Order: sequence, then C-alpha cells, then structure tokens
Amino acid sequence: MRSTAGRSLWIDTHGHPQLGRPAAHSASVVVVSTHRGDWPRVRGYGGRVFGRAYGVHPWWCDTVESDATWFEDLEAFLREEPSAIVGEIGLDGLRGAQNKDLQSEVFERQFRLAADLGRPATVHCVRAFGALREAFEAAPRLPPRISMHSYGGSFDFARDLGTLARRRGSDVFFGFSWVVNGKKKRQLDLIHGLPDDAILLETDLEDPSLVDDHLRRIRDLVATAKGWSQDDTLRICHDNALRFLLDQTTPTFDVSPEEEEEEEEHRGGTTSRGGGDD
Repeated sequence: MRSTAGRSLWIDTHGHPQLGRPAAHSASVVVVSTHRGDWPRVRGYGGRVFGRAYGVHPWWCDTVESDATWFEDLEAFLREEPSAIVGEIGLDGLRGAQNKDLQSEVFERQFRLAADLGRPATVHCVRAFGALREAFEAAPRLPPRISMHSYGGSFDFARDLGTLARRRGSDVFFGFSWVVNGKKKRQLDLIHGLPDDAILLETDLEDPSLVDDHLRRIRDLVATAKGWSQDDTLRICHDNALRFLLDQTTPTFDVSPEEEEEEEEHRGGTTSRGGGDD
C-alpha cells in the first residue's frame, strides 16, 4: 500500500538488517544497532532506510565495561547524525543478568543521553519491568519519545508507564514484532487495550529478505486485535511511526479522575515512587 504521494506506508520501526546477508525489501527500516562494533554497519547499511539508531544492547554491556571511550564515541555518532535515535538500549532480567549493576549503569547513561539530546529511544525490557519503572522515575528527565520494543509486558504496566511518561513530558509507544509477539495469544487482548496512536509495527529481524513478510504478519495481528481493516491498520501504524520518529506525538491513554488528580499533585511538586510488574 502506498500513500497518495507514492511513498510506501510500510515502516519497520525496529530491525537489525545490517547483521544479515544483503537482500532487497520494500519497507523502509529503522536500522538499530546492538553494540559499539555495529555502529559503522548501521551507518553504512545500503537498503531502504527510514532512520538509524545507535546504542549498546543489554546483552552486550560487557563489551564496554573496560572501554574508556564508548560513551563519548556514541555521543559523537549521534551528534553527527541529527535524525538518529538511541537504541537498542534497555534491561534484561534473563540474559546478561549476571552483572545487573553494569547493565543498569549502561542503560541509564544512554537513557540520559537520549533525554539530553532530545532524541527518541528504543528500549528492550525482559523481566525487568520494576527496574525499568524505577529508572523512569529516577531520571532527571526522559527522552521525548520512547518505544517499548517488541513489548511483552502487561497492559497495566503499559498504562502506568504511559501515565508516568506523560507527567514527565514524554510519550511512550509500544512496538510489536511477529518474531517475538506473533505466537503469544495474550497479545491480542493487550494490543486491543492499548491506545490506537501508541502502536508501532516492527520486525526485530537480522534477515532483510524476511522484512516485508513479517511486517504483513504483524500488521494482520494488530488488525485482528483492533478490529481494523488491513489498510486502516497500516495507515494508523505509519502515522504512529512518524510521530515516534519525527516529533509528532499524541499517544493517549484514557485517564480516570483519580489519575487526573494525581497528575495535578505531581505538577505541584509531589512525586510517587513504586515498583512495576516484574
């Protein structure tokens, strides 16, 4: 499907095609790095690119433990490419969990850098939702827009994170990929409950030859969950991708009167700290 301007509406908001063998794909991809050695490959990727992301994934935090210049070099990459976002960054309670302190430090420094530079961030979180919420609460400020990549948490946590971010002047989106989310039955109820304007399509793939097929599959899953047509799903998720990547943000959760009162208290200087779901 193409827009009236002839541009493809298919945007993969989180993929790793720089790690696979070159292959053609019709969709535009946000090419996301995983570690320092990956950054030049992301910059040099020759396929259809909508944007690029530079960062250190929680699985590869140990690669920068003794690297004195990694953070300065990351900032340089981002400053040299003003449209680039920060990622993939995050916390993982399963893989890489043997050094939680290092993982937290690397994530928090990159999260703060995204906020300082005013860049969106794409965030990985596996069985570390309480720690992630604490990081959101403790940060001096948040990145302007945050995507929870291949989101696998609960609806309640998504709602709470969205409310917390909105209070802090940020917006949270939720990406879904076929490879991670496609076979989880509970995803339908989760996606159905999320705000229409907070959903992103992604692949999380290294093989660029599979990008178009996987985007169609996850588009169809979102369409089923939301009760939308395939064309409407593609259009809505395309517009959401533009908001996430290009500073047009409006994701909205329904807010109860109690939450409105709590937000007023927060604006008056009262903050709340508490753990999320793990």
